[in-house]
Amino acid sequence: MRVAIGGLALESVSFLPGETGLAAFEREALRGPALVAALRGSATVGGGFIVGLEEAGAAIVPLVYSDCAAAGHASDAAFEAYRDEICGGIARAAPQLDGALLYLHGAMTTPTRVAPDLELAAAARAALGPGKPLMLALDLHGNLPVALADQCDALFGFHYSPHIDMAETGLRAARCLVRTLRGEIRPRLTLRKVPLVLPSICTATDLAPLAGIVRASVEAPPHDPRVLDCSVFCGFAYADVPQIGFSVAVVSDGGPMQAPLWRTRWRSGSGTRAGRCCTRSWCGRWRRGSTRRCGWLSMRAGRWCCSSMPTG
Repeated sequence: MRVAIGGLALESVSFLPGETGLAAFEREALRGPALVAALRGSATVGGGFIVGLEEAGAAIVPLVYSDCAAAGHASDAAFEAYRDEICGGIARAAPQLDGALLYLHGAMTTPTRVAPDLELAAAARAALGPGKPLMLALDLHGNLPVALADQCDALFGFHYSPHIDMAETGLRAARCLVRTLRGEIRPRLTLRKVPLVLPSICTATDLAPLAGIVRASVEAPPHDPRVLDCSVFCGFAYADVPQIGFSVAVVSDGGPMQAPLWRTRWRSGSGTRAGRCCTRSWCGRWRRGSTRRCGWLSMRAGRWCCSSMPTG
């Protein structure tokens, strides 16, 4: 079992005038054997990749890994250089590869691109070739386009903010890839957007109402044997992109989930305290012939109670 690993991450505040250039990414970059040596045992996504692959006895093919945290746009030149390096490495190793794991932030932008993470995933998918799984680990603050689900076999997001589970997220992705290659599971990814944008200060996952939503996502797999993993993405408000905002990703075994998404509605007035989290969630679908939203969606006893889901 041979698996390529790599990463390119930047949380882009697209309103800042400065760019994050190639030199900034190079200061953080790790390549080849140095990548594995530096990240092994670390509290990083790459560290989690390595744990999951080494515990399975897999051979690791290290590409390049650079995490620039948060700053302005990535320069087009920097993005293109790393995209080409990652995907070129995958393409050269593809005949001997069984799969690939990549860490992308999910909220990177460049001056001419609103979704470079999607572009990189698509290029990696093409370089890897058909029939070989590509799985992604992403930041909880990613602004994910629905089309990203077409470019990977599964994706996994941090559950918590502050991000105390980066390594655990990489481990979740690596273990899913290993189980897929062993033929134990057949992952199917469903990604849905929620029409909600939160400033980052409101995305602390130990505070209500978000704490309850995250807890439900973590508890979803034990409640439903079809669910392998569930991730809630809060989005990143400080980016001028069409895919901004909340999304939920469910990795299921063998087939798509009919109702993989539950939504929480914040209400005020009518006897409900502002900011209180309802136990039921707004379905988000328009009633035919009406300008009002239709019914509620809830999860009771681990079972999804609505099968009428929006498609994007």
